[in-house]
Amino acid sequence: MKRSPHSDPGPLASSQSEARSSSNDKIQLDIEQWNVVLDSIRANLNLIVSTWGRRSRQYDEARAVMLAYLEENLGRLRGQGGGGGDGDGDREGEVREASGDDVEMRTVEKGIEELLSELKI
Repeated sequence: MKRSPHSDPGPLASSQSEARSSSNDKIQLDIEQWNVVLDSIRANLNLIVSTWGRRSRQYDEARAVMLAYLEENLGRLRGQGGGGGDGDGDREGEVREASGDDVEMRTVEKGIEELLSELKI
């Protein structure tokens, strides 16, 4: 009997399964941490605005610090996400499938970019 190309290939070997699971857990933790950071930055900026106002020295200084932090860490995040030559096993020209974690990381990255654009205004 011939197997369908769309059939389930069966369970992964235990080492593959464990490696994929721990990798997914780390990515999920990174995503959750980024969401907490973004929420904290927004909350802190809103608190500063309500306390001292948007034209205050305190707001300008906090905005500059948070902007620098986000720019630095966005570059680091992009470097982890399969940039170039970091030894993660991807070969040049090899196309990786987009997993759910990749989509979530892109969503976090988009949230960071939106907050960056708000801070640069």
